[in-house]
Amino acid sequence: MARDCSAGGEPVMAAKGLQALMLVGGLVLLGVGGGILFAPGVFYEAYDIDLFAQTGLYSEVRANGATLLIAGTLMLASLFRREIPSGVILVGAVIYLPHGLGRLFSMLVDGLPASGLIIAAVAELLLGLLLLRALCWRLKRGTGAH
Repeated sequence: MARDCSAGGEPVMAAKGLQALMLVGGLVLLGVGGGILFAPGVFYEAYDIDLFAQTGLYSEVRANGATLLIAGTLMLASLFRREIPSGVILVGAVIYLPHGLGRLFSMLVDGLPASGLIIAAVAELLLGLLLLRALCWRLKRGTGAH
């Protein structure tokens, strides 16, 4: 492997991979968070969840949507920095892993949800694990902006 390094000391391929991961992860969070925040009934209807029957849930789901929207914005904004801050990678991992693990736990105790939610769980776990791996790699090598 070539030792060409980015300005932060990371190999170029690793830096490009991290940028791609942050782009995909950020766009997903931006889309999902925006959908939940601004059109929660329509968003959840796609997963056979009827929020219209339980208006008290709107506050809960919109709060979660805002969290996802802000996290996605942070991840995307980090792409405009010379080096992606380790803290932003951590934010992505902390958002994705608990969501995926929570869905997995729910599948075990509540049964299988709509297929779209199963796909979401797989994607969340995959993105969360990749972000965690990137963070651990960076911290192990001491090459991350903090």
